[in-house]
Amino acid sequence: MNINKEIAKMYYISYVKSQGLAEKTIKASLYHLNRFFTYLEVHKGVFDMRDVSRDDLVNYLNYLCEYVSSVTNKKYSCTTIRMYFNAVKTMFRSLIINEKILINPAEDVEYNVKEEDKKKNVLKKEEMNRFLDSIEIEGTAELRDRAMFELMYSSGLRIGELAKLKIGDIDFKNRILLIRESKFGKDRFVPVSKVAIRFLRKYVADRMKDKDDRVFYGLQGPYTPAGIRGRFNKVRDKLDLKCTTHSVRHSTATHLLEA
Repeated sequence: MNINKEIAKMYYISYVKSQGLAEKTIKASLYHLNRFFTYLEVHKGVFDMRDVSRDDLVNYLNYLCEYVSSVTNKKYSCTTIRMYFNAVKTMFRSLIINEKILINPAEDVEYNVKEEDKKKNVLKKEEMNRFLDSIEIEGTAELRDRAMFELMYSSGLRIGELAKLKIGDIDFKNRILLIRESKFGKDRFVPVSKVAIRFLRKYVADRMKDKDDRVFYGLQGPYTPAGIRGRFNKVRDKLDLKCTTHSVRHSTATHLLEA
């Protein structure tokens, strides 16, 4: 039987759902997977997953590394490349598990990040403090940004978790957050620093009783991950730092280990 892209996606979706992947994450990963199918068809003339070779995957990885985005006019970041390629590896794993292919061509193909690229993903404590202290509290928007990024750093949160956080999820007395439906759909509790709690209290002072209300708001309503990323990038670019929102999460883990 021909294992075309539609059949491959069917097995992929079934597999990642069994692993507890959230619907929105699956939707995003399908976008990454479709990019691979387009590459195979256009550059290799391959339409059957049984015909994909290890060389095809190595070439695709090189293609991703050299690709220049038409939106940013820059090459993809290490994180973006890894997301694209991980979707492909997972797809082939699902086909192996379901015995639709005999050999997994992606089994020993890895994306190796250069050491200097790894270092860019972690901010030094001084850089993180400079980032946070650069947000001068001149109004509600600045107070919100300081509270958002203090919380992100203190608790190692993803921007999606920040966006959907509700006031009732914050235990101000014990400095604990309830993160609902985190990775793999599981809830978890995380501690919050005294500094982050102080800024949070100031920001939601007049909404403390609105337990079901989202914590962070923009002009158009509750903040989305894209909105948070935009605010982060504005501060980052002003300071000429080489990092992403996910770098803050890596930095939190690194600084905790150093301490």
